Amino acid sequence: TLAFAFIAQPQVAVLLAAPDTATDTARLVFARSADVAGDMNTLMRDACAQLNGRGGGRPDLAQGGGRNAPELMGLLNELAAKL
Repeated sequence: TLAFAFIAQPQVAVLLAAPDTATDTARLVFARSADVAGDMNTLMRDACAQLNGRGGGRPDLAQGGGRNAPELMGLLNELAAKL
């Protein structure tokens, strides 16, 4: 729901992440508005591979997760730079 609220606006790409430090896992949602280029599905698959997890979706919206939450902040910075 939060991702959809963001991408209802033009020129928005959003990388949402929720870490669970108790289990060292993370949940991810990546989305973009229709007027922004980029493949969120590819970005998600790359992120999940680095987090020892899995995920996927469509070019405009993807979700997933992984088991390597301590790497999350560095990964998000890297992915944001790719966008």
